[in-house]
Amino acid sequence: MKRFLKYILGFIGLFLGVVVLASCTANFCSAMDTSRILYVLDKGVTIYDDEQTITFNGKEIVGEDITAQLEEIGFTNLESPVYAHYTFDYSVVLRDTILPNSFQNGYFVPSIEYFKAVDREVLKIAVEMSKIDTTTITSAGDSSVNGVDGAVDNINELLNRYGFVKFLDKQDILNSSLDNSHELYVNYNDINENLRDRTESTTSSVDWSVPGSDFLSLYTNQLNTLASTYRSCISTIESDEYKLFGMYESSDGEYEQVQITQKDWGYAWGKGFFEGFLIYPIAFVIDSITMGFVGGDTSILVAGNGWAQVGAILLVTLIVRTFLMLVTLPATISQTKMQLIQPELMRIQQKYPNSNTNNYEKQRMGQEMQALYKKNKIHPFAQILVLIIQFPIFICVWGALSASSPLSTGNFYNMNLSMSIWNVLTNTSGLPGNDNGWWTAFGLIIIMTIFQVLATLIPSITQKIQRKRISKLGKNPAQDKQNRTMKIVQWVMLVVIVFMGFTLPSGMGVYWIGGALFSIAQSLIVFFIGEHKRKNKKKVR
Repeated sequence: MKRFLKYILGFIGLFLGVVVLASCTANFCSAMDTSRILYVLDKGVTIYDDEQTITFNGKEIVGEDITAQLEEIGFTNLESPVYAHYTFDYSVVLRDTILPNSFQNGYFVPSIEYFKAVDREVLKIAVEMSKIDTTTITSAGDSSVNGVDGAVDNINELLNRYGFVKFLDKQDILNSSLDNSHELYVNYNDINENLRDRTESTTSSVDWSVPGSDFLSLYTNQLNTLASTYRSCISTIESDEYKLFGMYESSDGEYEQVQITQKDWGYAWGKGFFEGFLIYPIAFVIDSITMGFVGGDTSILVAGNGWAQVGAILLVTLIVRTFLMLVTLPATISQTKMQLIQPELMRIQQKYPNSNTNNYEKQRMGQEMQALYKKNKIHPFAQILVLIIQFPIFICVWGALSASSPLSTGNFYNMNLSMSIWNVLTNTSGLPGNDNGWWTAFGLIIIMTIFQVLATLIPSITQKIQRKRISKLGKNPAQDKQNRTMKIVQWVMLVVIVFMGFTLPSGMGVYWIGGALFSIAQSLIVFFIGEHKRKNKKKVR
């Protein structure tokens, strides 16, 4: 029991180490990327429409005519009224998380007038941005710009392009190129300060009820927590499209894409050694393969069926595992030789049945085993060297696949590749059909489990085949007990791996399937090579 507990504790320590190291890989999201994700999470409370009354989430909302306000901030040629409709339902983050937590903590919660005022300021900034960013919208004030007809469509287009500056520093954005060196929430804090000054002004008749530092701190912390869960921010491909990579859940529960800024190798080295040395190059290969599968057409990548991303994951898995196999070839050869001498090893173990309790027998058994290793030129600790090499590479591959922006884009048989398998399985609204990818996720977890079971069982089966050759020997209680313990640990590890599979992004499930297939193939190849050599050795004798 003590030995079993030791194995379990050791495995738990290894598992925690993997989790810690995996989480230690740097987040490649720049402030620009994060601000775009933040804006998708919280676009405010204002819905713009050309109808005075609209229905949203089953509720009728009567809008406010803001045509005059739009003309004041630069909109021209407005041929019909524009209405602003206000509802907290438009921002699920506010409605379901931030506001309830604020009430629970006893913080002062501002009225909807405050959020309306913030949204108006954000629209003003979007207009300013459009006037200086001549590469996209060249005349933001017009009601028909670059193929976007109508004032309402133009407003939504402006906010889709520039609404993210709500969470950045406006002056930095206006006075410089759209690079990655910006500080978050500077502009949001400026908006709050301006509203507070206007509220306190003796000439102002409007009280926006600007919240205090406690609410603002909770607001930013909650948004940061949500945004930090999105790590798919490595984009190595240059594109002029303002909507390209990433699939993020918006405030209305839908998934939409945001622009992820292109990262270069220098940016990766600034994140850390492994980020520059391994993660970025692997992500570059993933990007190149994915774009190669769609012929460089990003529209296919965005609207495609996910086969390009799945193909890239499987191909990169094959490349990495093949490279590792070649690098660790000496250890693989030692493993093959180890299979050849298994009968002799087992005979030695049979000679010392009390080696787990008798130190003399344990010492003698170790000496004979070492002599056997030396005779056959086997390095028993080669597998430890393999782990030392493989471990950081596996972590970096994991980091690259998790952070690759193209892999978080699109759907595979209606299954969103960036959503966790568990989230897809718990969304049963599309059943009995496959509208939300439920059956795809179910099939993925079943296939992943089957291949993980096979990857675990095959080494045990091959070892059992070898043991049958010396079944005529007596039993070794110490060795049998150790084998039973290792078998239990193997199954515990398998259960944990499958459990982790539910929490993985769907794309990572494909990676695990590819890795399990390679492990199965490698185990079988090593076994049959060993069998071939054993038979040849027997013929020579």
